[in-house]
Amino acid sequence: MDASHVGVEGSPGHSLRFVRAQVGVLSRQHEGPISAIAVVGTTFVTGGPGGRILAFQRLPRGPLSVVSPELLPGGAVVDLAAASAEVPGKMVVVASCSHNIVAEKDNLFDSGSKRTLASKGPDSSVVRLWSMRCNSTDMDQAHPVYLIGHAGPVTGVSLQQNGGRAAFAASASGDCTARIWDLSAAAEVVALEHRHEVTKAFFVPGQTMLVTRSVDRATRVWDLRSSTRRPICIVEDRPGGRPVDSCVTVDRDAMLVVADASGAMDMFDVPRCGARPIAQWKLASEGAPQSLSFVLRDRYVACACSDGDLYLINVTDGACIGFEVQEAARDKTKVPLARMHVGVGRQSQDLVAYAFQERGFGFGYLTEEVLDDGMPLFNRKPPSIAVHAMHGKSFTSLLLAATLL
Repeated sequence: MDASHVGVEGSPGHSLRFVRAQVGVLSRQHEGPISAIAVVGTTFVTGGPGGRILAFQRLPRGPLSVVSPELLPGGAVVDLAAASAEVPGKMVVVASCSHNIVAEKDNLFDSGSKRTLASKGPDSSVVRLWSMRCNSTDMDQAHPVYLIGHAGPVTGVSLQQNGGRAAFAASASGDCTARIWDLSAAAEVVALEHRHEVTKAFFVPGQTMLVTRSVDRATRVWDLRSSTRRPICIVEDRPGGRPVDSCVTVDRDAMLVVADASGAMDMFDVPRCGARPIAQWKLASEGAPQSLSFVLRDRYVACACSDGDLYLINVTDGACIGFEVQEAARDKTKVPLARMHVGVGRQSQDLVAYAFQERGFGFGYLTEEVLDDGMPLFNRKPPSIAVHAMHGKSFTSLLLAATLL
């Protein structure tokens, strides 16, 4: 079907469209699965258990290209975060790693030579920090600064931006703490004590608040201005539900969304209602949620699922819309999605990157168009689409290649 205006109707007066990028197979990429992915502008930063952190940029009307330098974390990447640095043209990357690895690989920019991919680095309790300029020949940038303070393995990292530039980092650890780091000084600011191992720590965008997850099946929200000893809110998982630590997200107004493996989702207005949910939804998917993120000026929650598709939930009415993000033959099962990261775009458009469970990643542009008497306000011709009805949900399949394998 050739749609003249929109991809799929999201809510009265609004329409949503997800355009998957046409990308080809890269000559240099991770040999195994991608364990972490981040988006900075139009740059994709990826890390894997093979001990490589690679960056890719999309050329104008062209394929993705590898961005130098390749970073050397000295261990298998568990999690990473990336953002623009305070110095224009530079990017900050933080990562957590597990065991050390030493491997010989082809040189990234000289296929005729060999070099050590990742020399033996510090243990898993150390946070790695890089400040790098993309496409630089200065290979000294590839070696990290070490943020030392944790007494257990670091399980998650994130960045807080000030004026669009990375200023602070947060880390979660098995030592039952979440720690905040001043990037300009490469020094610890504060440690938030927990009774159990901490699995995730991330900032509320634009605020002095931090969200942490721990193995006691609870999500904690901390207001660093009022107390670093006691959280302002503790949200416990639904009884009997199977938690997914990566399925927690928060917007700049401290609206918190938590999902479990069954697709049950709760939204909390932390400043006004605390741990009492203000909305509850059930994801229209046969798969389990793997990653959550607010998108499109926080009007929707995006969910990457194990069934290989991407879903959007309207936070106003709970309507769920599914998007196919990969091409799959009728006789083959789609590859489950494992990770997702969203880069804020221009106007009503976000750049969504997603990693597949087995290998590779893909990306696309998610757009919301506001309709005026049935006509889009943004004068952009959409691609051809095919709309399917699957298990009672609205499901959109765009006829563009989506997979980077």
